Amino acid sequence: MDSPALRRFAAVAAAAAILAFAAPPAGAQVSWFGKNKIQYRDLEWQILRTPHFDVHFTGGYRDLAARTGFILEYGYEKLAEDFSHRIGWRIPVIVYGSQADFQQTNVTWSQLSEGVLAFSEPTRRRIVIYFGGSSVEYANTAVHELVHIFMFDIVYGNLLKSVFSRSRLFPVPLWFAEGIAEYYSVGWEGSGEMFMRDAAVFDYLPDLEYAGGYMAYKAGQAGIRYINETYGPGKVVEILEGLRGGSLAGAVQNSLGITQAELSRDWKKSIRKRYWPLYADKKEPETYGRRLTDHVKQHHFMNTKPAFSPDGERLVYFSDRKGLDAIYLMNALTGKVEKRLVTGMMTSRFESIRSMNSSLTYSPAGDRIAFVAKSRGFDRLFIATVPRGKVVAELPLPLDFFHSPAWSPDGGTIALVGVKDGQVDLYLYRIETAALERITNDDADEISPAWFPDGTRIAYARTATPTIRPSFAADSSGVLRLVDVDYAAAGGADSTESDIWSVDVGTGERRLLVKTPGNDGNPSIMPGGAELLFTSDEFGISNLYRGSVETGGYYRFTDVLGGIFSFSYSAAKDRLVMSAFSQAGYDLFMMDEFSGKSRESYSTGGPMLAENAAVEAPTASI
Repeated sequence: MDSPALRRFAAVAAAAAILAFAAPPAGAQVSWFGKNKIQYRDLEWQILRTPHFDVHFTGGYRDLAARTGFILEYGYEKLAEDFSHRIGWRIPVIVYGSQADFQQTNVTWSQLSEGVLAFSEPTRRRIVIYFGGSSVEYANTAVHELVHIFMFDIVYGNLLKSVFSRSRLFPVPLWFAEGIAEYYSVGWEGSGEMFMRDAAVFDYLPDLEYAGGYMAYKAGQAGIRYINETYGPGKVVEILEGLRGGSLAGAVQNSLGITQAELSRDWKKSIRKRYWPLYADKKEPETYGRRLTDHVKQHHFMNTKPAFSPDGERLVYFSDRKGLDAIYLMNALTGKVEKRLVTGMMTSRFESIRSMNSSLTYSPAGDRIAFVAKSRGFDRLFIATVPRGKVVAELPLPLDFFHSPAWSPDGGTIALVGVKDGQVDLYLYRIETAALERITNDDADEISPAWFPDGTRIAYARTATPTIRPSFAADSSGVLRLVDVDYAAAGGADSTESDIWSVDVGTGERRLLVKTPGNDGNPSIMPGGAELLFTSDEFGISNLYRGSVETGGYYRFTDVLGGIFSFSYSAAKDRLVMSAFSQAGYDLFMMDEFSGKSRESYSTGGPMLAENAAVEAPTASI
């Protein structure tokens, strides 16, 4: 389970600002259409029609299109009530089944980075989105973009109806545009809490009107929440309608009776009052381990997804310490970076290293690592030597995309998360035979596979979202429609929690291991197989937990202010390295003498295993 913030700081916000609010003249669009976009494969498009949407999809993704319509129709009715507004035209939605297909789109000439999940266009009044492997994130993103469509219609209105009037479009300030989209799609949630806590304690709260990058999303979300709670929910809609005059400052003044500067001042006071008292009860990451990286001093953002070598002497991790995402090799004792093994975005072989939603894994012999990177348009599984960084295998797999490789204890198999036709499952790649075997086959999302020491089972995080069994029928013009669907059942698709499960690699039997009231992820099985480590946001902040495989009991042994989102444990050296969020970035910290230090308990939880009946899941080779 990764931090939502790892979906990139500036890349997301900058791309959204360019794509959502730039309205170039038609001539420019003709000049640039498709320029520098490599087309790796041809796509045949179909349409699925729902009451308010025309969902465009390609072959193999009919069920994903149905899921998209299911989510958006629910979102439409919710937003129509929130904003007291209904849209008078059908909304086109273009759905891609993978990021690789999304990035080659000619809907926009802009280059789409890994952090861009979707975009909406005011001039075309449409949404463009791809499925990235998380149904919860997909639902959040779809409704987020739908909020933008409502905003475009409320603010711009008739200006969108002709090419000539579109020239009079004006940009909506980013904090307000993205704040509304975040708040009315997901409400107030963990990533917003995390950033506001951190910004309040470390004193980088921006004035709302000057918030940029990822902070525009989170500060904006918090700002909209503040307006709702202080002045009432009707005031946000009032400001939105007042924006038709072209000035947010004027709309705020007319609605709230204060200036934007005064709104920012009062909002920042409320944030400090909320989070400063919390700081006294929370710990810094250094309380638990010595610092290995310092993103503040080195002026970058990310040090994450560490993985120990089998002997515990070294570790590999993702970092953007030189400006581009790369894989680094570090001495675990001294913290010295020994080598940059692989750098993304420098060659066509490594167009993008999947650092946001993937992970790194060592071979049992300790001489190789496996990772996923986009190469020549598609994801590939790479195996590279350590410490040289020489690529010895580049493996395309028959999946739409995949991530999170985990090497088996015997060295013969790599488990990974794969996505095919919009369905997420666990797969095994047999190195000697190059065979790919699916070991889960259900509607739930799986992530973060981790082997048991004996190699017979894999632990993983599982998220079961509301699903539909769609029925399709063609209308008189041959366009597909959904029939007998209760769109209200989509409620909760964006807020389902994850739990820790295991699957037997021989029989496919699945079993619930740990279930807290929060989101549980990143399982790691301890030597002997009786205990596991994992992360959970049971109390609103992602921390480290230790639990029993047999009983499902657990306790929390860290209590940080920001959050801990990935880690690796070395049994050989009894040390744990973790990636923690603090001061607007992620750093690595080393907990030596782990067995003793991890016995301190901040909270305990009893097993919530009423559902812990074995589930048979037939395996299937592809």
